[in-house]
Amino acid sequence: DLGDMEWTAIGMSSDLVFNGVYDGDYFTVYGLNASGETYSGLFGQVGASSSGRNAGVYNVIIKYGTSCSATGVTGGAAAVLMNGASVDSCGIIGDLTGDTGVGGVVGIVRRSATISNSYYNGSISGNSKVGGILGTVESGTATIENCYHTGGIVTAEEHAGAIVGYVGGAANIENSYYLNNNGDNAVDNTTFAGVTKVNSTVLKSLAVTLGDAYVDNVYEDYYNDGYPIFEGMMKYDGVPFVMGDIDFDNDFDVDDVILLQDYLLGRTKITEEQFYAADVCTDGTVDCFDLCIMKRMLVESEAT
Repeated sequence: DLGDMEWTAIGMSSDLVFNGVYDGDYFTVYGLNASGETYSGLFGQVGASSSGRNAGVYNVIIKYGTSCSATGVTGGAAAVLMNGASVDSCGIIGDLTGDTGVGGVVGIVRRSATISNSYYNGSISGNSKVGGILGTVESGTATIENCYHTGGIVTAEEHAGAIVGYVGGAANIENSYYLNNNGDNAVDNTTFAGVTKVNSTVLKSLAVTLGDAYVDNVYEDYYNDGYPIFEGMMKYDGVPFVMGDIDFDNDFDVDDVILLQDYLLGRTKITEEQFYAADVCTDGTVDCFDLCIMKRMLVESEAT
């Protein structure tokens, strides 16, 4: 939990490019505030090869804080992705802002890169070249596969798209989706092959269509507004994970509510794995708000 602090992106210049592999193991970074006048995001510039695997950002959920003070190139996972680097299985949640080259997942693709199995849930704005997944393809080819944008609109004075804001090089987009209220067009105010506009009901049912990285979001509106989430999130250290299933019996029921209540009253302790399952508010803490939502979940499940 970064507590909404101003964050200096990792890999801030061409001399300090991140060329390793960051694998988040499907954990969540909370309260990130993209800040800066050059490159903003969890990472700044990402690109090169590392130990036979493309450099990049993998398997992480990033929940942005209530503020975003970025005024340059901005990307939810990385501001710049280049030289064949990849972003895969990354979920970005929260509103973003920047200047030119602003994307929900990546701001700029330079000399080719791949964005796959990733989503952006939020509104995004900038002066130009603003996209729900990728801001702009500066050079080379941007490959975008199995991605979706939901949860908000794209705003720019010029060159905006629900998936990609502007294509200066080339774009290969397959099996990607956006909501009909994210904006009228997929790429730079035009439709684009491989991109489909759908309503929220359809998007929430597309886990199988999006591919093996995703599963149906059984938590409805309690996490990511009910839209598909990653299969990898359903396990924690090899333990099957069900939201609210604190006793790990593969079922959410009244026993879990009682266990959380006892924990909050100081009557018992819970493990780190149990803490993760109890955080139904997905805010990095376990408190009375989680208990209230779990009680509501229980009532609704019994009603159905």
